[in-house]
Amino acid sequence: MVRFDDLLTFDPEHQLSKEPLCMDMLIIKKDPEAVIDVDIGRIFRGHNIVEYKSPADSLSIDDLYKTIGYAFLYKGMGATVDAIPADELTVSVFHDRYPRKMMDTLQKLGASIEEKYPGIYYVTWIPSLPIQIVVMSRLSEDHAALRILSDRARVEDVERFVNQTADLTDPGDRANIDAVLQVSIAANRAVYAKLKEEQNMSDIVNEWIHEMCKEDFEEAEKQGILKALSSLVRNGLLSVSNAAAEANMSESAFMASMKKLYP
Repeated sequence: MVRFDDLLTFDPEHQLSKEPLCMDMLIIKKDPEAVIDVDIGRIFRGHNIVEYKSPADSLSIDDLYKTIGYAFLYKGMGATVDAIPADELTVSVFHDRYPRKMMDTLQKLGASIEEKYPGIYYVTWIPSLPIQIVVMSRLSEDHAALRILSDRARVEDVERFVNQTADLTDPGDRANIDAVLQVSIAANRAVYAKLKEEQNMSDIVNEWIHEMCKEDFEEAEKQGILKALSSLVRNGLLSVSNAAAEANMSESAFMASMKKLYP
């Protein structure tokens, strides 16, 4: 007689997540009949699940399955039965680069993929669930805010975004702008260093870049000075005491920094 425990593993009440499940964003249309006349929003229905992957992250087929799972879990947790109709759901996933491996896997699973607009790919796969993959680096120039979230942001996109948002004074808007710039700066330090040096920047761009990058550039400048002084000490051209004084550090702190630079 075949024993099922020889063939199957039973894991009662298997925990799906160590942390509470949380979608990046949920967009609900106030008027379900309204049409969003913007390429990214044309797919939207009543309830729209949005996931954003940072430039440092990859986008795999499992990431897409997880986001789809969020959508169905959200539908199943409505206040009443079918309070959120299945045909009112959409899924949007934003990523910096074209996820070729994931797209290939989708096609092998029977999905069809169409680039509906520049950088916006519609995935026809699960009945009643529209899915779009948004490749931010391939979007049109109209989407400066998303293009600068790529790790290959262009100087003109950064300037366009900052100028477009210069007149927004609401604290919530400014907080969102700060968040976008922080991610963009972390992924594009060379671009922002170039912007900081340009003489023909508008005042608003100069103000934002200086404020957002101040700590990063000050730290980079400090490290550059330490490296130069450490090199002089190693080559016998400068004493430790003089180098420490130039760096405004104690001799012990300077030696500790030097050991980090030259283990």
